[in-house]
Amino acid sequence: MAQHIEVQVLDRHGQPVNNERVSIFATHIAATGGIPDQWTDTAGVARFDLEIEATEEVILYVKGRERVPRAPLKPQYRVVT
Repeated sequence: MAQHIEVQVLDRHGQPVNNERVSIFATHIAATGGIPDQWTDTAGVARFDLEIEATEEVILYVKGRERVPRAPLKPQYRVVT
């Protein structure tokens, strides 16, 4: 089932971070080549449309560093870098 996920990346002052790489790792997708990275827009938002179950656990990376450890999938995340 398709899942739409938005990740907003903010700096330590609460301002959106533009053109930042965001990655999502989902266990069952890793075997099929993974999920393509996305980059944030001027609002600091990266969007993913994934063909995964709503019960899937994911790990979220920003700047190549784990920011959200393995956790249940949510439609929105906010990450402060």
